[in-house]
Amino acid sequence: MQTATASAQRITTLLGNEGYAFAKVKPIPELNHQARTATVIFFVRPGQRIYVHRIYFHGITGTNAKVFLENMRQLEGTWLSTRAVKLSKLLIQRLPFVKQVSIKPVRIPGSPDEVNVNVNVHERRSGTANIELGYGQGEGLVIGGQIALSNFLGSGRLLSLNANRYPYQTTYSVTYTNPYFNLNNVSETLSAFYDQSQGFNAYAQTFSTTSYGLSLSYSFPLSTFTSYYLGFTASHNNLLTNCSSPPIYFDFALNPANGHPYTVPSDCATPDGNRFWLI
Repeated sequence: MQTATASAQRITTLLGNEGYAFAKVKPIPELNHQARTATVIFFVRPGQRIYVHRIYFHGITGTNAKVFLENMRQLEGTWLSTRAVKLSKLLIQRLPFVKQVSIKPVRIPGSPDEVNVNVNVHERRSGTANIELGYGQGEGLVIGGQIALSNFLGSGRLLSLNANRYPYQTTYSVTYTNPYFNLNNVSETLSAFYDQSQGFNAYAQTFSTTSYGLSLSYSFPLSTFTSYYLGFTASHNNLLTNCSSPPIYFDFALNPANGHPYTVPSDCATPDGNRFWLI
C-alpha cells in the first residue's frame, strides 16, 4: 500500500506541474484472497487547470520587488505549476540577502480557475566588512580591508571593494556584478584593479612594478544550476628600474626586439637614481 500511496503522490505532482494544482488521486486496492494478489485502481480527479492571476510579495524591507520577480519561474498569466513554484522558492532562498521564503497559492473568490500567489520573504543584512591589521617582523605593518554588498542599494547587484597595503605591495580592486543583465539570465561582472609591488629577491628593492586594468566577464546559463563564463581583461604593466637594478633589466631596455628604443641613462649618480620606465 505504501507503493500505491507513493505512486498516487507522483501522479498528483505530475498533474500539478501541468496546472492541475488541486488534483485528487486516490488509490483503491481490490484484494483477491484466493490468488493472494491485489489490484490497485487509481481514481483521478484533475479538476480545473488553475491559472495565476497576480503575484504579491510580502515582507520586503530594503529590496526592490523586481529582484524577486527576476527569480520567479512561476509567472503571472500562466497555469500554476508545482515545479515552477518549488524552483522559484529555491532560487529566492539562495539569494544571500534572504533568510527565509515561503510561497503559497490562494484561491480567488468567484474565480474557480484562478489563484493569487503570495510570496513571503524574510530579509537579512546583506553587507559584510572585514579589516586586517597586523605587524610582522621583517614585513612591518600590514593593513587591509574589504567591503562586500550583495544587495547594493536594494538592486540585487553585488559591489565589492578591496584594499591592501603591505610593505612591498599595495593593491586596490573594485568589482560590480549585475546578475540580471538581460532577460535571458545572463550575468555581467566588471572589475577594476591596481597593483604596485617592489622587487623582493636577491636584488631586493632594485625594481618595482605597477599594473592596472579592467576586466569584463559574462555568465551564460546552460541550465538553472550550470553556466559557462566568457571574459576579457585589459591591463597596463610598468617596470620601473634604477641604477642598482640587475643588468638583465638594462639588457631588456636596450633590446630593440622589445618594441621600444630604450636607452640607459648615462649618469646614475643623481639622488633619485635617474629612473626610467619599461612599458
